[in-house]
Amino acid sequence: MRNLSDDLSFPPRPASIGVQLSVLFGGFNNQFGWIFTTAGLLGFGIFSRVLIEEGEGLKSFLIPFIPLVFLFIGVYFLRQGINQGLLARYLLINGELTEGEVVSWEETNTRINDEPVIAYTLKYKADNVAYRITEKTHLHSRLEDDDKEPILYDPRNPQDAIAIDVLPMELEVGRNGQLNFAGGAGIVRLVLGLLIPAICITIIGAYVAWELGYLFPAEDGIQHLFDN
Repeated sequence: MRNLSDDLSFPPRPASIGVQLSVLFGGFNNQFGWIFTTAGLLGFGIFSRVLIEEGEGLKSFLIPFIPLVFLFIGVYFLRQGINQGLLARYLLINGELTEGEVVSWEETNTRINDEPVIAYTLKYKADNVAYRITEKTHLHSRLEDDDKEPILYDPRNPQDAIAIDVLPMELEVGRNGQLNFAGGAGIVRLVLGLLIPAICITIIGAYVAWELGYLFPAEDGIQHLFDN
């Protein structure tokens, strides 16, 4: 059975728009980050509005800062997810191919779909220099099925690398060398990956429009804060 690495063309290699969007918005960090960021923003806005309208004192005014904890956590994970997605997209198109091997692994405290997330440390070489990366995944078989794992690294900075098998979808190489989804599962993952950000952005936009009085005519929206 041929591996994806057997068919990869030399960089820069084409990748479908769907594949690029999937690596940018897919993954646990992105989804978790969008949900917590949205919850934190809405919680802070709603609590602040209620307390301002009811004229609560300073002690009660500290309550809106509780949702900020969710906001900060969400922004942290979202930032991690976006950075990982940008790196993965860049490496899929421009990364040099090499092989690595798992040298150690450690179970984390996180679980996804009731499976523990394991941090795998992989060793690989680029220009005869040894490097190591750590990849976290709950799909254990992807990094335990072969002795050698295909790795894409940045030739400008070989420490930036990604194991192909931990990407949030399975890929195949088309006739023109373009990276495409392997089967319909990748398309489903893409739709689900885009759905959560789309819902969160819609919710935030609707709330802001409501507060400004554009969504529903309401005299008690925050638009009065801008009136002199």
